[in-house]
Amino acid sequence: GPYHRATTDQVKRGTWEATDEMVWLILLGAKALGELRPGVKLEVANIARRGGGKIPWSVSHQTGRDADILFPLLSDGVPYMPDAMIHLDEQGAGTSADGRKVQLDVPGLTAVVLAMVEQDSVAIRHLFIARSLRRMVLDYADGQGILKQHRRRMAQLLKQPRGALPHNDHLHLRIMCSSS
Repeated sequence: GPYHRATTDQVKRGTWEATDEMVWLILLGAKALGELRPGVKLEVANIARRGGGKIPWSVSHQTGRDADILFPLLSDGVPYMPDAMIHLDEQGAGTSADGRKVQLDVPGLTAVVLAMVEQDSVAIRHLFIARSLRRMVLDYADGQGILKQHRRRMAQLLKQPRGALPHNDHLHLRIMCSSS
């Protein structure tokens, strides 16, 4: 689409199936990023396989209500779309597979998260992210004049998972079951 793309791994694995609500929410976040960073697309990794069921790359991606979203990144201050997850350190810096130095695009990620939390059509269960990266997003949001209720909601949803890796290479979005 104009604002998103599937990573090569996702296309090869066939893990692009999602609920209608998940698709809508991803497209909403992708549009926010694309409007902030013209020409940049939100990169989507694993969601689920057609018909659901276990996939070897994730425990939770079985029903189309979980999606892995690559962090928007910058390299030398310019948007960079790597097509693969890159581990970021506590300062939001990392190195791509080809040796390029990258940095978390905090305004870009904040735009994606804000678009998702501002809406009230789809109930989000959580947005998994490493603690240090969470802090960067929340600190940025505090300085941007974002409504207090939306900053509070961001703080509630953005969290590092317990008993799992810290999610320093992607944002894990999980939505609640729909009422229909």
